[in-house]
Amino acid sequence: MNELATNLRASLIRTLSCIAEESAQKEYKEKVTFVHVPLELFAQWDSAYGPRHMAWFTGAFSENEREALDAFQKLICKQLPEPSVLRDVPDVFVSHEWMAVRDGAAQLLKVLGE
Repeated sequence: MNELATNLRASLIRTLSCIAEESAQKEYKEKVTFVHVPLELFAQWDSAYGPRHMAWFTGAFSENEREALDAFQKLICKQLPEPSVLRDVPDVFVSHEWMAVRDGAAQLLKVLGE
């Protein structure tokens, strides 16, 4: 795996870890109070997942992992077709849609070996 692929994988795992953990989201909000945390996390996800057809992306993940990444993207689209309506941390924690995305991120991290 080249350096670009290694960095992409690490970045994506950091983003997923934050999505999966309420405590990480609270900490993020405390450090950067002006940021809408769920929207920022989706922007990070989009940035990392977006080039999924590039060779350096496919080199960062196994076929099974790429299928799991695609499934998580579908989950996001199903649960949150319009993410801009999400409330910010901590109010978002009671959203059933956000809970589904959070749980999906936790499952994806298991597939990624984290």
